[in-house]
Amino acid sequence: MANPSYNKQLIQIMKKIFILLSLFTAINAQSTWMWSGRVHPELKWQTISTKHFNVHYHQGIEDIAKRGAILAEHYRPTLLAQMDLDTIPRIDIVFTTEDEIMNGFATWMYNTFIWVDQNDASIWLEKDKWLEQVLAHELQHIVLLHKTKSWFPDPLGRLFSGMPGWVVEGTAEYETESWRPYRADLSHKYHVLKNNMGSMDPHHDGFSKMLYWADRFGDSTITQTLAYRNDLKLFSFGKGFKKSTGISVSQFNEDWRRHMNTYYYGYRSQKETYKEIGDVFTVPIKRGAFLFHSDSSQIALLGRYDKDQLDISLIIAARDTTKERERFEGWEKRMEKLKKKEKKTKKDSIALEKAFKEKVMWKKDEVDFGQFHASMSWSENGKKVAYSKYHYGKNQSMVYDIKVYDTETKKHRWLTRSLRATYPVWLDSITIVFVAHQNNVSNLYKINSNGGEPKPITNFEDNTQIVAPSLSPDGGSLAFAMNPKNGNMDIYTLNLQSKKLERQTTDAMADINPIWHPNGELISYTSNANGVPNIYTKNLRTGNIIANTDAGDGIWGRQWAPKDSLLIASSLDDVDSVRLVKVDPFRTPNTEPLSLRENYTSWLDAGPDVSFVNEKPDSIPEISDPVKYNFTKHMRPFIALALPLPAPFGLFSWTDAMNRHIFTTIGYINTSNVKDSGYLLDYTTAGFGPLWSVAYAHNINGLYRRYQKAHFIDNQNGLSFSLQSPKNFGESLVADHRFSVSATFIKNNVTVGKKTDEKTGDLIPVDASFFDELPMPESGKNGFISFGYNWTNRRPHKSNTISPKQGLGLDARTDFANKSLFGDFSYTRFQTDMFANISLNKSGTQTLYARLKTMSVTGKPPAQDYVGLTEDAPMYIEYGANIFIRELYNPRGWTGYRLGEKMFFGSVELRQLMGSFSINLISDFGNAWSSGGEKEKMIVTAGYELRFGLGPISLSGGEAQLIDDWKADKKPLRYLRLMLANPF
Repeated sequence: MANPSYNKQLIQIMKKIFILLSLFTAINAQSTWMWSGRVHPELKWQTISTKHFNVHYHQGIEDIAKRGAILAEHYRPTLLAQMDLDTIPRIDIVFTTEDEIMNGFATWMYNTFIWVDQNDASIWLEKDKWLEQVLAHELQHIVLLHKTKSWFPDPLGRLFSGMPGWVVEGTAEYETESWRPYRADLSHKYHVLKNNMGSMDPHHDGFSKMLYWADRFGDSTITQTLAYRNDLKLFSFGKGFKKSTGISVSQFNEDWRRHMNTYYYGYRSQKETYKEIGDVFTVPIKRGAFLFHSDSSQIALLGRYDKDQLDISLIIAARDTTKERERFEGWEKRMEKLKKKEKKTKKDSIALEKAFKEKVMWKKDEVDFGQFHASMSWSENGKKVAYSKYHYGKNQSMVYDIKVYDTETKKHRWLTRSLRATYPVWLDSITIVFVAHQNNVSNLYKINSNGGEPKPITNFEDNTQIVAPSLSPDGGSLAFAMNPKNGNMDIYTLNLQSKKLERQTTDAMADINPIWHPNGELISYTSNANGVPNIYTKNLRTGNIIANTDAGDGIWGRQWAPKDSLLIASSLDDVDSVRLVKVDPFRTPNTEPLSLRENYTSWLDAGPDVSFVNEKPDSIPEISDPVKYNFTKHMRPFIALALPLPAPFGLFSWTDAMNRHIFTTIGYINTSNVKDSGYLLDYTTAGFGPLWSVAYAHNINGLYRRYQKAHFIDNQNGLSFSLQSPKNFGESLVADHRFSVSATFIKNNVTVGKKTDEKTGDLIPVDASFFDELPMPESGKNGFISFGYNWTNRRPHKSNTISPKQGLGLDARTDFANKSLFGDFSYTRFQTDMFANISLNKSGTQTLYARLKTMSVTGKPPAQDYVGLTEDAPMYIEYGANIFIRELYNPRGWTGYRLGEKMFFGSVELRQLMGSFSINLISDFGNAWSSGGEKEKMIVTAGYELRFGLGPISLSGGEAQLIDDWKADKKPLRYLRLMLANPF
């Protein structure tokens, strides 16, 4: 039966769009290079093997790889026993330090990827180490995936199983971790107070749900559920859960929600509120970090100006005494006016009795943006701020480094380069102390703020993490939190002269954020000693420690209050501003021991019947000598998909253990004519220099567009090769340069038609007489080499999909074709595209958008690749689909066709953002002409439109016409079309 709207060929093209986008999204989601697109050719990979594991790693982390191999063999028996399994296929483990990313992930292909060398993970790990914890967690994912595997190919089998994300993540935590503040007590407190427990991260609600599940129904029901298979021998989580527990998953979720609410509100009711602890106040930022200068006249802030901002701003807020004075003078004038008023109301009398309420007012200046570490430090004179920013460093690795901003010159400079440096602290007027780490070992360094090489202060060699250094008032000592080889995060002090190191706290839970008292004899710090972050103070002379707070929601000491004898502490971020509390470091709480019924607390003591092995390995497994990584020896199936549609198609993909070499084949069968069936063969690799790929397509790769108001389909069969290399020079993560080279050798099979054959569904070609405005398309062989450059500098923001408030871009491409080398065409084509978004008001809701596209051609390309303007409406779809849809250039409100050898096309729009849509005043302009010919008058149109977003598309409708037609008071043309906020 014929499709009423599209022909079969168009369906095939759109099918390929869907498949390829889904495929490459899935592939990229399973690769360490997905985070930046950088493939790091400088890394040389090796492999060591044990009885059950292959461990792949690059130079510089040999000891970590060996340690990981030992731990993996140590964990394996326990992980299998927990899931009631006897064996599991060999597992591949990939360790890397190519980027400073605190993460790891596992796949259904029995492999896991882990970024090692983490420093700040020690804060939320308590007494554990990153490698030990993340490896156990990710290996448990693989064991769970194996436990729930059925005959249906992955990854679709996972989608059809209905297993929630909270089970996947929660099981890993339940089987390998202990409940603690950052995993995930604090997250529960936040979401209970916000009444949005349904939006919790699966790592967090998953943990408590698994504990609650085990406590209520028993640990054995977990493995029973995971072992369930339906009549088709497929894993079905919902049915398995109901059979094992007797209730539905939805009822379980509701019971869990009520249970957690009861527990957390009951807990909270017996603890201190922030108002009981001290005066509560806020700083002028939505969310984030802060640091007052010692004279309280300035604050360094890290946060968002508005809720839709997707990056972070570094803001210097200076006290605006002028506005404060104006506010007071305004109050005085109002009071004088009220005093002179003859008949005063009750409201007037009350106002006159009230004293003036002072309010600190701030003038904010954004000085940097991007991704930052929360640590900052003011110089003593308040003229410079040291901070740590995430950027592209050496070899395009994403790392943290130290910067300094000068408030007088308004300039900032990098102090370190690719040191993974954080926690800057001014030692004196020119020297900065900071923490840097390499291969699981952190040390303290110092550097001159005017430049130079950093010098080590400490020389730890074992697995050590250091956070939050703080300088004593006399400048002679540093206090910091350290997690040494013993795995206990405690407060230490270091005498800078004698290098004497002293341990000041010994609690098993993490102690962080030391704050010196002005006399240098006491240190206040934040500890998880009672299971919730609270503030404690130690007298260094007597050794006595007192608890200052017992806040149920958590409270963190940040700094000594300027010109005061109090601490400034931050609260749980459950409000829309940064809420701070002034804390007396000598106060003690008056709370009683916690009293809750066991029915609501027993879930905290639940756990697997097969307890996780926390002891250190007592033996070393046999480990092979390292060999060069060979991807051909570690191949495995990645995706297998076959669907019996009217045109049956399949998708099969294979990849290596590191997901750096991907082989893919896609094909479909044309049941009416097997010869017209299609297939695609693709090889993409991130293993050799730039990311490159080679593909061969037959009856599956195509291009669609409108052509003289008819359907145009170009079925492109042949070979293509491409490579690309992104570069970033480190100042901003969003300022990317991308260089590309490609070679294409295809045969164009072009069809233009308006109707489809009712029997076959194929597009019925129009005859030659149809082409009266545009040239008749040409089929034939076409071979060309392309060189491309793309640069974008656009900050992430939710408005970018409709009306970006900022951003610049430039795209340039040159194509060369010579039929003496290949094909039927010889030509050179050069094109550029550029855009700019300029915010016109402070809120960014009103923006000016401008675009200019140019193109020139010499020689004779295929006729359908004409240069010019058209009245065919363009089609735009986000997220990469536009590579299958040819862009057309039609000034809105203009009809006609204008062709030539050269052209330009541009737009200027005044956009007014209003929530999820925008109202725009628009003007398009353009022209096309041939060399030596007479150039016609430039086309200029103007109009207005309404635009709103629908997922990957933006739909706009409006009215526009030529400027001269507006002057002649003619009726404008109405249009409805797909548009882009920016062209690329």
